[in-house]
Order: sequence, then C-alpha cells, then structure tokens
Amino acid sequence: MAVTLDAQQREYLQREIRKRLRELRITQAEAAARSDISQPVFNRIANGRNESISERTLDGLERGLDWKEGSAERVIAGGSPVPVDGGNPLLEGHPRAVISEAADKRGRPYRRIDIFIDDGSSVADRERWIEIWDALAAQSPTRARGALRIAETLLLFPEAIDPDEW
Repeated sequence: MAVTLDAQQREYLQREIRKRLRELRITQAEAAARSDISQPVFNRIANGRNESISERTLDGLERGLDWKEGSAERVIAGGSPVPVDGGNPLLEGHPRAVISEAADKRGRPYRRIDIFIDDGSSVADRERWIEIWDALAAQSPTRARGALRIAETLLLFPEAIDPDEW
C-alpha cells in the first residue's frame, strides 16, 4: 500500500534526500542503484514530484541513503533522518514517525503517519504521547511538525532551553 504525500511532505523528503546525497557525495543514479529503486522513480522522489510512495520504496530510500530504519517516515512527518554512519545517539529511542494502517469514517483503508515513543516507558505513557500528538496533528499539522523539530533540537542541544523557564 502506498502513502500519499502532500506538497509539504514531498518538499521535506526532497530537501533531506538532496542534503544526504551531498553528504555521501553520490549522484541520484548511484543512490537509486543502492536503493534497488529505478532511477526514474528515485529522481521523481528526489525532485519532489512523487505524490505517493510505497513502503518498499521507503525502505529502499533508507538503504540507498544510509539512513536508519524509520528515517524516511520521520522525514515525511517533518523530522530529521538518522544516518547509519554516526547518527546522533540522542535521537535513538525518542519520538519517531511510523506508518500505521487506519480507516476513514466510511471504512476506506489508508495509511497514516504516527509518532511512536520507544524509550522504555510504560504503555500508558506511550499511549498518552500518541494521544497528545494526534490532538496536535489534528489541530495543525504545521504546528505538529514544529513541535517535532523543537523536541529534536532539545535532544541535540539540551542546554538550549532552561527547564526552569517552563
């Protein structure tokens, strides 16, 4: 089943793919070969022209760009990918985007991107995080992506915000 991407999600994916290609110093053709994705499909994704993407293709992107599992979904949700080669260990075990099956009010199946917490906390804590994320994402996807970026910044630069100011 394919995930439908809106313009902003395509832009996020395009930006992160281009950034990673520069970091790895490889071409789109080389990344496509490493990904087991046809070059035309890879080029459409890298240029922000693919309106949907399969789970297999997302896995291929991660392989071809040396991203850890779940990074492509994280990018689609507005987060940052975690590279296999020396990714920031602070981001591991923290909020990450995952694709889940869902159905609309008419019972039509679709996939949605959720945030999952894998930090050893209780199921109740994880459910609360998901509940909060769903409420924020329903209210404003843009604000939800902003919240994810703020959380990532705090993980990368814990000294950036003084907890006493909250």
